[in-house]
Amino acid sequence: MINLLKIISLFIFFLFLIYVLIIYFFLNNINEDEIIFNLKNNQNINLTKNKETQIEIFPKINIIANYNFNNLKNNFIANNLNIKYTQSLFSTIGQLNLNTNNFIINNLSFNEIIINGKINFLRNYYLNNYDLNYLF
Repeated sequence: MINLLKIISLFIFFLFLIYVLIIYFFLNNINEDEIIFNLKNNQNINLTKNKETQIEIFPKINIIANYNFNNLKNNFIANNLNIKYTQSLFSTIGQLNLNTNNFIINNLSFNEIIINGKINFLRNYYLNNYDLNYLF
């Protein structure tokens, strides 16, 4: 009986380890520069990275990025745009938090904007061949 419990425990441990490794390799293979390039060419959006993006995997998936955002076509400018994505390892729904110190739309300026929402990043973006239209 004790040997059976040890075998089951080892099996569950290895399944968990494989799951964490798959998530680790997926998150480390996200090509941030390609996403920025696609946004610039397809959506006419210019992103400038202020800080290196931080990615943590355990105990939760955390992605933290900081950009300056310009969409000259629609006259949107966001300075110091902080993006934080958090998702539990065993959930498909995560939290997306956006905040900026200064947001300008057609010469109308807003200060301290905070947007909180839910996102299905792993399911929507990954399963639709990295198409940004399926991100939310």
